[in-house]
Amino acid sequence: SGMPNSPPSVALALTYISGATVRLVATGTDADQDLLHYDFDWGDGLTTIDPSPSNAHSYNAGGTYTIRVTVTDPLAAAATATRAVTISIP
Repeated sequence: SGMPNSPPSVALALTYISGATVRLVATGTDADQDLLHYDFDWGDGLTTIDPSPSNAHSYNAGGTYTIRVTVTDPLAAAATATRAVTISIP
């Protein structure tokens, strides 16, 4: 195909499972219908590489964290989205 590669885009949906645990669903969209890789950076030093688009994560300490999700297509075009979460641990 001589068509130029279309970079993906990503949208994030966050739900709180508990005060310390969140579930993040990343919806990656790619005009080329490419298979996308999802890299989750949870903001606390932990990452989840090439997971499914839906991941849960538990934090060990309260505070505000910025989750960064990078979506990459097979030709290394990428999109990043961030979402801040506030964790309260009794």
